[in-house]
Amino acid sequence: MKLRRQRGATLGLVAACVFLVILVGVGFFFLSKIIGGGREVANATDAGVLNVAKQAVRRGAVPLTGGLVSEFGALTEPPDSKVDLVTYNRLVAQALIVGKNAEALGGTAVGHANQLKTDVRTIGRALRNNLISEPNFATDFSSIASQNNTKMWNGPAVSLVGAVSSGYMKPGSSTNVYFSPATLAALGGWAPPLSSQTAKGDPAAKYLAGYTPFNVNGSANFLTGVPVLPQTKPHLVDHGQFNTSSVDADTPPNAFRTNSQALEGKSAAMGTSVACAIVGVINKEFQAVIPRGFIRVSNGKDAELGNGNPPLLTPVSNGANDIFNNELFPPSGSPQGVFAANPSGTNPVFTTNVTGSSMPHPGLDKVKADWAAYKATLGSCHKGDTYTDLGGNPAINNITDEPGAGNYGAGDPNIWISKNLGSYLVAGSHTGASGTNIRSTDGSGAHGQYASYEDLLAYATSSGGPKPCDYTMYTDAMPATDPCASNLPNWQANYGRNATFSGGTQQGGFTNVEYMKADLLGKINNRKGGSFCAAVGGGLAPSGLKAWPTSGSTVLKSGTSGSAKPYLGPGTNINFMKPGTTLTYIKQLDGGPGVTGSGGCTTNLILDQMTKRMQQVEPTVTRADVEAALNDSNYPLTLVGTTAPAPMSPGASKLYLYVDSSTKKPKMTNALPWSDTGIDADGPAPAAGTANQCDSTYPLNGWAVNTSKNHNGSIGDGGYHEVPFTSATPNNQDLTASPPEPGTINGTDTAQWRQGSGYNNLLGELKFQQTVEGATFCKPN
Repeated sequence: MKLRRQRGATLGLVAACVFLVILVGVGFFFLSKIIGGGREVANATDAGVLNVAKQAVRRGAVPLTGGLVSEFGALTEPPDSKVDLVTYNRLVAQALIVGKNAEALGGTAVGHANQLKTDVRTIGRALRNNLISEPNFATDFSSIASQNNTKMWNGPAVSLVGAVSSGYMKPGSSTNVYFSPATLAALGGWAPPLSSQTAKGDPAAKYLAGYTPFNVNGSANFLTGVPVLPQTKPHLVDHGQFNTSSVDADTPPNAFRTNSQALEGKSAAMGTSVACAIVGVINKEFQAVIPRGFIRVSNGKDAELGNGNPPLLTPVSNGANDIFNNELFPPSGSPQGVFAANPSGTNPVFTTNVTGSSMPHPGLDKVKADWAAYKATLGSCHKGDTYTDLGGNPAINNITDEPGAGNYGAGDPNIWISKNLGSYLVAGSHTGASGTNIRSTDGSGAHGQYASYEDLLAYATSSGGPKPCDYTMYTDAMPATDPCASNLPNWQANYGRNATFSGGTQQGGFTNVEYMKADLLGKINNRKGGSFCAAVGGGLAPSGLKAWPTSGSTVLKSGTSGSAKPYLGPGTNINFMKPGTTLTYIKQLDGGPGVTGSGGCTTNLILDQMTKRMQQVEPTVTRADVEAALNDSNYPLTLVGTTAPAPMSPGASKLYLYVDSSTKKPKMTNALPWSDTGIDADGPAPAAGTANQCDSTYPLNGWAVNTSKNHNGSIGDGGYHEVPFTSATPNNQDLTASPPEPGTINGTDTAQWRQGSGYNNLLGELKFQQTVEGATFCKPN
């Protein structure tokens, strides 16, 4: 009995233990469901907030409008669209480049950089506000959180409680923009705040630091980038580190927090969870550049367009048939000029030989003596009279009878024969013969251009010697009544020296030097009207440039040996320069005499500056790349008002240097793929003697204008033996000053480089012009 009672007691204990174990197991089961359900809620919340952080980089995008489309359009994805967290830092970087340029330039550039800062801050504020109130975040959260079930709670999906909160985390961490060392060097060796992370696209660079103010353009808080953690996926961050304090009112957030809840199906208890995540842009990083940055290159006007009204008096004179280049400028070794006898009397005679002694071209001195001797015998031996000839024999005078009224041969036949006086007349008449060079200024009547019997008789009894006239006498001081001036029209008609002209100018228009040359040669013909000076070049507005001729590597600029280029008439153009490339114009400023600027012409510095500006567009650009683009023969730089001659088109008077997005190389075109607002570069205006202006000054008289044989070796301008005019007085001459100021007649080719900050994408402007000093040219050749 006792044994059976003990067994019964044990059985009860076992049963109790079993029940207890079951009870504990059931408790643990329900506890594990509660705990597991809570974990499901947390997991769902984590997944939801990660999706919010993932989608946030494209949410809240701010559209570009107005001028900002052109300014920043290349920075958005796709171009000219909207700014989001992926691209916002690119805008910050471009504004930083403009700001750093403005620091160095000062003046207007500072205001432009501040305007750009304001534009970026306005976009940043709009993006910040959009992200703070982004309505799609709820969907972004729920679309992922709802896919994480809460089976252990037998409840509905996890839902978002309230709005998604924004945060600003990890100051000093990486934005997704980096500066190439070449770009930083181009900005004067700037060292902006950087993160510790090396850029994937450039191992030599580190990303800009986010949520760290940039001290630029005199502002300690110019702009602030956003840490978006390149090469990193969006990830969860500790709730305790989540920071809701904004950097400033204009900087977007980079982290987000969500509160969630779920209902436990059995107990109807509510479970909640909190999760925080920061954005990451694993494959989106960019160089800090101004992708639409460009340099504008422009030329001055065609000189006829800039100075014409009236335009040039083309065609220009050709000296081949000019009396100043012939009779008034006889060959070397001969007496100079035209010698006029009885110049103010009736039927005066003239010749280019005053001392000749033999036929058929005697000088005026001999002519007068011979005819005076004969005239003294007039009436001594009429036709039919008997006289004693040179041999002492009687003879009948049948030699000097002339037709018409009266017997002109009433003189000593021996003199007529011995002096060969009959050679002056056409046989059987008293009309002048062409066998001699004794001419008449009459130019009319039966005797034509050669002196007649009556002219010679009148000259035989005239008083005074022959008056010499030569090219050296013709100035404005010569009165129109001077026989050397008043007889010019008669002499020109008598010698057949009517002005001849040569037409034809090449395509490409005129620079001021060419204009001055053509203007002078076009005024030569006015000399026969009594004006013996020509004023050219005074007050001309600056023209553009063209390319000077070259001989090998030598630029044949005025003043350089072999550079004188006379105009020779048909087949040779008066506008002797040709349109060329921008680099040609730059390089020719280094050639020839008279360059100015610190250490000589400064084109090397200009090219270096242009290269640095292009490195703010593409860091890999070299100076060789820039020069290659500037020397593209398909794009010559023409004068305003002209077009590029075939096959050099499509050049223009305004060209653009920018970087091609596909080749990453600079290129030259006559039109940008985007708009040019037309604003001026905002750097300081260039000035002579500074690094931003290259002036090359050279002499004009005798070289390019009024070209001299001495500078050419063969002939002067227009086919003149020496020069068209032998005297030149500079407009800026003042011999009454103390000391006297002789003045100069120079031309100057100029390249003006004006740097730009990058505002409206304009990084600089290169302009060319040519100026001349005027002068009055006298004493025709």
